[in-house]
Amino acid sequence: MREKVFSLLESILLKLALRPLWMAGLDFLLLGFSLYLGFAVRFGMFLETEWASSLLVALVPFPLTYVGVMALGGSYRVSWAYASVPEFLALSRQHLLSTVLFGLLQYVLPQLRLPRSVFAVAFMAAFLALVFLRLAWRVVGVLGRG
Repeated sequence: MREKVFSLLESILLKLALRPLWMAGLDFLLLGFSLYLGFAVRFGMFLETEWASSLLVALVPFPLTYVGVMALGGSYRVSWAYASVPEFLALSRQHLLSTVLFGLLQYVLPQLRLPRSVFAVAFMAAFLALVFLRLAWRVVGVLGRG
């Protein structure tokens, strides 16, 4: 029974992992949620109009910056069910580069300005979400085979 469950989970996750657009879409949603989480931690779950408009303005450029850098960095070509430390290190480098690029984008486009605390929480939440999503593929792959 256990093997069947892991086999089913692995086949579902592998089908998703083999489709880079699905993975990019999941990343986009997780990154958008991490940005909301940054605002929610800083200002409370129900945002005032001023902060809600700041969130809505940044809701597309923030995930798009990260997904674009990860696509260019080859993150969507990796089979995450078989990923090891070098792939996760590459993901962390891409995440750091994305953060720097979005930080620079904030200075170029003044309407994208986020409070530093929101940016810091979103940075950490995004990293954890991206790593845990990819780690889920790895864990299911290992448990399904072992």
